[in-house]
Amino acid sequence: MKLKKVFFLSILCLALSGCTVEYNLDIKNATYKESIDITSSSFEDKAHYQLLKNWNIPAFYSDIMVNSDIPDKQEGIKYYQKRSNDDTFNLNMNYKFQEKEFADSTMAHLCYNNFFAYENDDAKTISYTASMDFQCFTTYEELEKVIVKLKTNRSMENHNADRVEGHTYIWEITRENALGKYIFFEMKKVSSFSLLTLLKYLLILVGILAIFGSFVIIYIRFRWRRANRI
Repeated sequence: MKLKKVFFLSILCLALSGCTVEYNLDIKNATYKESIDITSSSFEDKAHYQLLKNWNIPAFYSDIMVNSDIPDKQEGIKYYQKRSNDDTFNLNMNYKFQEKEFADSTMAHLCYNNFFAYENDDAKTISYTASMDFQCFTTYEELEKVIVKLKTNRSMENHNADRVEGHTYIWEITRENALGKYIFFEMKKVSSFSLLTLLKYLLILVGILAIFGSFVIIYIRFRWRRANRI
């Protein structure tokens, strides 16, 4: 696993010097949208940049085990969508996860040995922790800064962000503070009772009433026919 991670990280900033990465996570209800921008201040090797732009990156970290060194899409594997700008040497990758999937995000795992979710049923919260071993600066020298931005419409119960701007929680990771830098946030869980759930229960209720009504009509007709025979 470690060799494959090093290989994969090397692809991401292979051609970029003065590289900065901005990681954006937009959480709306149970949908987690990742958007990652990789930007270089200079361009050294066009062939390497084209390799990075054309490489298909699996969205789920569990797929990296078998797919990190394969540039083409493979059947049954889900990939990040990509946009690139050759003039500014900018690459954007994005993918939408559901809450149960996000703990297996490739980009969330990329710079840490451990990234995991914990559900507290008593407090009705879910928390995410990236362990205290940020590794990306030691993997490649070109990386200068990583900025993590989390925006959510859910209630934030606890976090260790460097600063908060409105509903956006921001962490800035540099070579100077990377040692011991970890990410933690805890949110209220999404209520399972949604509009779709309400509609489902209404349909069940309508079905029960329809069945009950049918039995009532059959019973009334039976009594009416029986009375008319007399």
